[in-house]
Amino acid sequence: MLSVFRRAILGNRKVSVVTGIAGYSKASYEKLGMLVLGAEEEGNSYGNVGEDAFFLKKTLGPVDNYGVADGVGGWRTKGVDPSIFSGTLMLVCKEESERVENQRELLAKAMDIMNAVHESGEKDLQGSSTAVLLSVNKEEDHVSLANLGDSGFVHIRAGKVESRSKDQTHYFNCPYQLSVKLKGSQSISDNPLDADEYELTVKPDDVLITATDGLLDNVPQEMICGIMDGATADNLGEKLEELCQVTLAISLDENYMSPFALEARKQGYEREKGGKLDDLTIVANLFQA
Repeated sequence: MLSVFRRAILGNRKVSVVTGIAGYSKASYEKLGMLVLGAEEEGNSYGNVGEDAFFLKKTLGPVDNYGVADGVGGWRTKGVDPSIFSGTLMLVCKEESERVENQRELLAKAMDIMNAVHESGEKDLQGSSTAVLLSVNKEEDHVSLANLGDSGFVHIRAGKVESRSKDQTHYFNCPYQLSVKLKGSQSISDNPLDADEYELTVKPDDVLITATDGLLDNVPQEMICGIMDGATADNLGEKLEELCQVTLAISLDENYMSPFALEARKQGYEREKGGKLDDLTIVANLFQA
């Protein structure tokens, strides 16, 4: 009877998922935040990590949803706290994820809601943010993603990159970004339907890293793969802690040729070198049989 009850709740899952969330704020990077949820654990929350934000909706059912966002820090010069926009975006995406299956359409729905709230005067939602959303279907061993801007994902299989997202930028260090409609504003406001869509098939022992550019600007993808190689349900937290510590070390190294520095040199910034201290948010999904 118990096995029948479990099948009714869990469905005929091909994969189960262990999820870890880790990161730090650039303003207090000595404090590392960490949460690991086992394959049979649920999670339903959102929050900010500095100007970054995330949400997770991990269930015992067939579908889980996650997201990360990076509030654009330039708004601080206008007296706006960037974390309000990114945090609100992740909250609305979490709430709407049960009703909207397509991840790009979920971004569009969230922005419709945020525009209506801002226009009503209920809440000031000035600001902007990049975003990446993902939906994991455990019955079909399938992941759907939408990425707008320079947050993104790295799909790791057998210690190597199986696939990864491409940055969406208007020009160097200026990513695509979402914002509410502001009359007379010259700020960048991209259409959520411009987000790139990705469809992945996952296998047991695959790791899917979703992160803000605090990770991707600093740590080469081969190094990410090396750190996460051999990840298990028992050591996922240790792997994520190592990844965060390596990211921090690189971001504080003035001479390391980080991915950000290498790209800057390609764009003509000939003296650029070193890491880039930034807020860091990582959501890691480890797939199991």
